[in-house]
Amino acid sequence: MSYPGLSPVGIGGIGGSGTRVIADFIRFMGYYIGDELSDALDNLWFTLLFKRRLVLGEDLNTLSTLFEIFRTRMQRVSKFSEDQCYLIQQLAVDERPQHTAQSLTEWAASLLEEGKPLDGGQPWGWKEPNTHVVIDRLLEIVPQLRYLHVIRDPFYLAHSQNQNQLETWGALYLDREVSIGPRDAVSYSCAVHRRIADLVERWPDQVMLVDYDDLCRSPITAGSRISRFLNAPSPPSVLLEFAKTIRPPPSTKAVETVDFDDFDPEDLAYIASLGYGTPRKG
Repeated sequence: MSYPGLSPVGIGGIGGSGTRVIADFIRFMGYYIGDELSDALDNLWFTLLFKRRLVLGEDLNTLSTLFEIFRTRMQRVSKFSEDQCYLIQQLAVDERPQHTAQSLTEWAASLLEEGKPLDGGQPWGWKEPNTHVVIDRLLEIVPQLRYLHVIRDPFYLAHSQNQNQLETWGALYLDREVSIGPRDAVSYSCAVHRRIADLVERWPDQVMLVDYDDLCRSPITAGSRISRFLNAPSPPSVLLEFAKTIRPPPSTKAVETVDFDDFDPEDLAYIASLGYGTPRKG
């Protein structure tokens, strides 16, 4: 397969939003998404480098160094310098919330391996839900970067079993202590959505919102929109094969009967403004 000069693409969203489906789609399109992947297709090299609370305090020079490490491994074009090797190893020393030091060490060792160069300029991208936390600064460093942010009804996300982001970033996004539960999960979801919506306004050619439920209802239409955004032509055969993998989203009936009083009124108003339903009195 031959590839045009396609930009790298990142995929992010809140846990439970359906980012894995989008990662599958860009793989159907021929993108390389990494060798060290979780069961959910998270790129664990990106996790090692960027999923850290301290990353929010790092300057653009440091982030640029981290992304150059990531780009080098994803493109597999050269070996790392001694300084880069040292930095990678240091990032694996201390355990983090949800990640043991042993896991981080394994990912660092994998990152340091020299890979075979990508075939014929093959495009590359990654899926890591936490990408949204640093995407604004990555776009400043890499103007050609494209970002797909997967969204979903905040009431559904609030009842997902995956609340890792609320635990990791909730207090920083909401500027207060948080409780792991539907109310603060909805507030976190709204805070993230507001921020990404601002980025869409700022970088309309680099940032795209992808509604997971819309994609499930019309995968060929949604896939075509993503392809156009990435300037990556997708033959009908690719779209059809992708569509065959899509399953209808699970029912949200259980989350439509929760109590209004469980949520912040400002969050309810914002969710309604996005076109999602509001919960009924239980």
